[in-house]
Amino acid sequence: RNPAASKISKYITKGIKPGNIILLHDWNGSEFSQLSQTVKSLESIMRYLKNNDYKCVTVSEMLYRSIKIIPSPFNPFYQ
Repeated sequence: RNPAASKISKYITKGIKPGNIILLHDWNGSEFSQLSQTVKSLESIMRYLKNNDYKCVTVSEMLYRSIKIIPSPFNPFYQ
């Protein structure tokens, strides 16, 4: 099963909400083949996120900034 890039993009963007994590796997792509449909879908996914004022951050940054998950003040380094 290898859905088209447009189908992947539509699936990802139709239900996105602030705080969601998007995890994509490129298991059909390789250095010897054409780009996988997952990789091809990234341009439209990223355009959608930018046009809708989303910001891409690392999981660590998202958790650090979320008062609901980790109260402030938070020191991510152990002593």
